Amino acid sequence: SRDTLPGKKILLGLIIFTMYFNGGIIPTFLVVKQLGMYDSLTSLYIPQAMSVFNFIVMRTFFKQLPESLEEAARIDGMNEYQIWAKIMLPLSKPALSTLTIFTFVNTWNDFLGPLIYLKTEAKKTLQLGLKMFLSQYSSEYGLIMAASVLSLIPVLIVFLALQQYFVEGIAATGVKG
Repeated sequence: SRDTLPGKKILLGLIIFTMYFNGGIIPTFLVVKQLGMYDSLTSLYIPQAMSVFNFIVMRTFFKQLPESLEEAARIDGMNEYQIWAKIMLPLSKPALSTLTIFTFVNTWNDFLGPLIYLKTEAKKTLQLGLKMFLSQYSSEYGLIMAASVLSLIPVLIVFLALQQYFVEGIAATGVKG
């Protein structure tokens, strides 16, 4: 049964509490540096992917799945890993694709993260490059707008690639009747 973890409400409360105080820049920087991810592109998307928001979305998704699916799989002789790999993971494609889109867009649009975590010029992101078109005395608005439009292309590609699952997830949560 899903409800066997003792103290699960307290644990969930602590996890949600961390969402209000998400650690901030300095603790996240220290963790990134300690894990050896400083000045690497993984330092940009790993903290985003491991957010409390993603955890809560996935928990809510799995909680709404009927327990009878798991029970039927156990009766058929599946172990916990097989239940996860063959039943739960395929069913979670809409939730995972939605979180992939959100995480990608948040990481792609992030300005402060790359500014803090990346020091090599070759690894700096497009958002940091857009800042180079601004100066104290003049701004190249035409170049900024052109680069901004071009920066939408990867976001559109990711969305179009995952659109089927995204729409499927929205349809699955809609009111029927």
